[in-house]
Amino acid sequence: MGISLMRNYLTVLVSSTSLLACASSSSSNSFSEWELFKSYSLSSCIATHYEESNIYQDAIDALNGYREFGSLPLEAYHEVSAVINSYSPEQYRSKAGNISELAMCVVIQNSKDIKDIYAKYAR
Repeated sequence: MGISLMRNYLTVLVSSTSLLACASSSSSNSFSEWELFKSYSLSSCIATHYEESNIYQDAIDALNGYREFGSLPLEAYHEVSAVINSYSPEQYRSKAGNISELAMCVVIQNSKDIKDIYAKYAR
């Protein structure tokens, strides 16, 4: 996948998560705590790995929205950063040899690590 196509895909993906965060402001009960936490994890990973792209601010806005509407303690959100940093983008190479941080972020969002953090802090 070409770089510009990937950037367009990321813009759509994170814009969608931003819209979900905004939608939750009018109906914060629409998303479960688990859905908010998983979405926070994805947005945080995207913000971490795409700091130099146009998608960065959208990812930041989305993760802040998810955290704002969630009720987990801040420690849970801080632990997500450690999980993100424990993964290596090098493990997510396509057959053509391109690294896909986005694929890694989706894996992280659905990982046992994220589930364990949630289980630790969910009431």
